[in-house]
Amino acid sequence: MIIHKNDARAIMFLTSENFKILTICSLILAGAIFIAFHFSIIENEKPFMISSYKEYFYTARHYLPSFIFLEGINIALLTFIIFYLQRKSRLYADKEIEDKNKALKGRLDFQNMVMNNVPDLIFVKDEKFRIINANDAFLSIYPENVRHKVIGSTTIEHFKRKEADEFLSNDRLAFEEGINEVEETIHMPSGNIKTLHTKKVRFENTKKQKFILGIARDITHQKHTENEIIRSNRELESFLNYSLNVVRAEIQNKKSIMQPI
Repeated sequence: MIIHKNDARAIMFLTSENFKILTICSLILAGAIFIAFHFSIIENEKPFMISSYKEYFYTARHYLPSFIFLEGINIALLTFIIFYLQRKSRLYADKEIEDKNKALKGRLDFQNMVMNNVPDLIFVKDEKFRIINANDAFLSIYPENVRHKVIGSTTIEHFKRKEADEFLSNDRLAFEEGINEVEETIHMPSGNIKTLHTKKVRFENTKKQKFILGIARDITHQKHTENEIIRSNRELESFLNYSLNVVRAEIQNKKSIMQPI
């Protein structure tokens, strides 16, 4: 179980406050016992018999064991109370921390479930361009034997030099300008060639550390369809131009034949 620093400080504060309160109570109770001890001497011994401090302390010797006994009970009782409250405080704090950690784990599990069910490639990089988080779709572009090494590394060694330089250049722009959007054709580590529309956005955590969130959508099929449409349009345009030239030539020939000799 992970103990949050704020929760740990709360436990220490609660324990120290209990100790202060119980120390004050102990002193008050000790004073009350002493006062009771004092008046018990006055009450049981006639006042004229206690004419000096020497006689007072001489008489007090007979009551000293009772005072020590009561004070011992006082200290033992307060020690038990302090131990009990400390234990209750720790148990309460541990339960609260455990509940918070369970809630946090639940949110993280839900977040990971959402990320891993998105077909887009999602990743997070730190300022050293290391990948610190990624979904399953992103990890799947790497061979299985290197996927466990992706988190914590830049992975640029798995790409062609030119493509790796472009990645880093786009990452720098995202960190500097806050956002970067590009369409890129990449030779994937798995051997496939894909066209991606990638958007990178800079963000900060509570410690003011900067990161970029990247979302890359595979538009390979879309680009292939667009290229096919462009190719078809060009072929159609070429055919229409050819047909138009043929028609023009036939019309010109007919005009030539119809002219008188």
